[in-house]
Amino acid sequence: MSAQGTSTRPSYNPPLLKDNHPKWYPPTATTTPTLLRVSNSLTGSVETFVPGDTRKVLWYTCGPTVYDVSHVGHARAYLTFDILRRIMEDYFQLDILYQINTTDVDDKIILRARRNALLDIYVKDTSTTLEKALSDATNALQEEIEASDAKTLQMEETVKTVKGGREKKEAEELLKVQRLKHSNLLTTLSNLEEQVAKPAAALPKDATAAQKSELLSLLVQIARDPLSAKLDIPANRASLDINAVCDAHARKYERSYMDDMDALGVRPPDVLTRVTEYIPKIVTFIEEIVKNGFAYESGGSVYLDLMAYEKAGFDYRKLKPCGPAKACGGEEGEAEATTEAEMEEGEGALADTSAEKRHPNDFALWKTSKPGEPTWSSPWGEGRPGWHIECSVVATDILGPNLDIHAGGEDLKFPHHDNEIAQTEARYASQYGDTKQWCNFFFHAGHLHIKGLKMSKSLKNFITIGQALEKHSARSLRMLFLLQKWDQPMTFSDQTLDDAKSKEASIVSFFHQVKELARRDYLSKKVGYVSGEDGVYDRELASKLLDVQTTVHEALCDNFDTPKAMEAMLELVSAFNVYVRKEEGEYASTLLSMRIARYLTKMFRMLGLTNDADSFGLDLGGGGEGGGDLETTLAPYLDVLVDFREEIRQLAFAHKGNELAQILLAKCDDLRDDKLVDAGVALEDRPGDQKALWKLSSPDVLRKEVQERKERALEAAIRKLEVKVTRIEKDVQAAQDYLSVTTPFGPDEYGSYDEASGMPLTTKDGEVLGKGPLKKAKKKLDAFEKKRADFLKKKVPGDGEKNQEDVARYLVSLESELKETKDAVNAMRG
Repeated sequence: MSAQGTSTRPSYNPPLLKDNHPKWYPPTATTTPTLLRVSNSLTGSVETFVPGDTRKVLWYTCGPTVYDVSHVGHARAYLTFDILRRIMEDYFQLDILYQINTTDVDDKIILRARRNALLDIYVKDTSTTLEKALSDATNALQEEIEASDAKTLQMEETVKTVKGGREKKEAEELLKVQRLKHSNLLTTLSNLEEQVAKPAAALPKDATAAQKSELLSLLVQIARDPLSAKLDIPANRASLDINAVCDAHARKYERSYMDDMDALGVRPPDVLTRVTEYIPKIVTFIEEIVKNGFAYESGGSVYLDLMAYEKAGFDYRKLKPCGPAKACGGEEGEAEATTEAEMEEGEGALADTSAEKRHPNDFALWKTSKPGEPTWSSPWGEGRPGWHIECSVVATDILGPNLDIHAGGEDLKFPHHDNEIAQTEARYASQYGDTKQWCNFFFHAGHLHIKGLKMSKSLKNFITIGQALEKHSARSLRMLFLLQKWDQPMTFSDQTLDDAKSKEASIVSFFHQVKELARRDYLSKKVGYVSGEDGVYDRELASKLLDVQTTVHEALCDNFDTPKAMEAMLELVSAFNVYVRKEEGEYASTLLSMRIARYLTKMFRMLGLTNDADSFGLDLGGGGEGGGDLETTLAPYLDVLVDFREEIRQLAFAHKGNELAQILLAKCDDLRDDKLVDAGVALEDRPGDQKALWKLSSPDVLRKEVQERKERALEAAIRKLEVKVTRIEKDVQAAQDYLSVTTPFGPDEYGSYDEASGMPLTTKDGEVLGKGPLKKAKKKLDAFEKKRADFLKKKVPGDGEKNQEDVARYLVSLESELKETKDAVNAMRG
């Protein structure tokens, strides 16, 4: 059922004015309000969250533009909002209807789909030889580099001449981005030369078709963007069924996106919509705006009339205010005008520059389609939806004319979300009356940065979600996000991921310790508070639990402060670790430990770190099925297996020199590192008489852990061998010096020497050495002889007197050992 037929318009309190933002009307609570306070982009500050209708929350999130695979920058928004949604639904018990829309027609999709199709045709054409493709790709790249170079110079001049303020800052940021794009083009040209052009030139005349095809595939992989852009000309586009091409492209990447979200453990939306399935309703929506006097047709396109909109009392740019009115057009003296870059972003790469607009900032609701673009019928002629209109139409159709929450990435504030607000309020102007407010709360997730820049496809500094999940579990990525403020920029790096994994490991270890305690027969011992004098350790831990619960609640109420909440829960884990080590854990309370574990499991499940049933502990995968009951079932069998393996190991250690003992130890390691891992069992051997510790986990996660351990062990072994190489090289040099350097004195240092002792007698001018110079020379000679004697004694193998021949043999053996060690290092590095 459409929310339009069931929802009622909220009642509002008097408007608030905050900072530079226009009026915001706080909803009036119709029931006991939550204590939740949230960052609201409509005011630029934290506000008490109040649903428009009792505890019902209507939430719309801008979904993906499905033109390519999703990267971790996209996960920043969708995984973040999944965390917020879970907190609101599962902790604050709000009743949320959650909608996401797929943008499946857009300038980016059109360009990518069209160019991919043209490139496929080009590659399959029998006239496309490797030589032709290499020439075309090189020319296309060089043309792009020339254009990019000119653009960079132009932007550098702009930075020098533009006035200060927001536009100056924006110009500097755009120049930084442009320089990275230019550098990427130069790298692409270099890769094309090294990986394709040179190997192609080296091909024999009788090279096989397979050899050339392999190089052609590599060429397309390296130079896809410039080559496909070069092919994207009107004559080539005419052969395409562009609606079908774009639809197939969008469906492919829509599925890819949904698969990625599933792999990340993101809760599916309650409603998923697509733009292309809403074209008739989009046309009707635009017609209503035109009837209301807030839009006009020009050249087959329809634009929102921002001047008429503001004259009717509406505020434009509520999320990213730009100062005085006049549609932020930038009258002289106004510092905060809409910049050219912002206007360009709002209209898209395929904007119609020929149509006449009443104001430069008026934006397209409907675009007339040019050749090579998808098209649908409308009262204004063949065309397609503008970028912003889709969200307004699908959101109001499903959720009604008033939203509680609208969410998206930080970069969507303006122009996308501000334009959404304007066109929706223009459509429902008569219903809103004096309270001109479509949405009550806007959530914007902070950017995800990599090496100081926003992660972006165009900058080629992105890591796809699939690539990230090959190296890290979904739980590790979610942990990383939980440790960052949701509405602030965050950094994606090895350091931040290592920190998240370290904290995750401490939690996993905590649950395994509690599970080990839970397997004890606690009823056979004293119960109550018995750890420490008068149970002081139990009392301290119980008090810590209650304090942490309060801290976590306050943190979640304070704008979803998950970093603070996680910090408090990790402190509880640390307190438990200290507690369980006291008195060697002999008197650790099983019941209190399980109580802490149940609380943390409930919280971690709520945050999406585990989805298991009502048992404590993290799930078997990085956010998959749980293993509480399975663990209880398997415990007796795994305990027997672990005990038997330990007995075999101890017997083997007792006969370590025996060949059979070595085979048995290797088999025990194989059981731990391979067979049990494939069965989803991790086994940790512990020092001394401690019993090996087992735990259940996902085989995929365990394989990654084993692989990481093997890689660390390999690196350690390589470092050890490299140290050995350095040592041998020093010994080789010492042996060579022994054989070739027989005196510490230079050839021109003295005039004559004593043949027996090697002592200098005269200066190079023939004068007899005095007492002082003789003493100095004697000291130098003694040190030299001592060094040679020490070398013979400590380095050269053998007993008794050693001579030059012994050193020569030693040098040969060193050089052989050096070669073998270097070969071993190279083999390990692959």
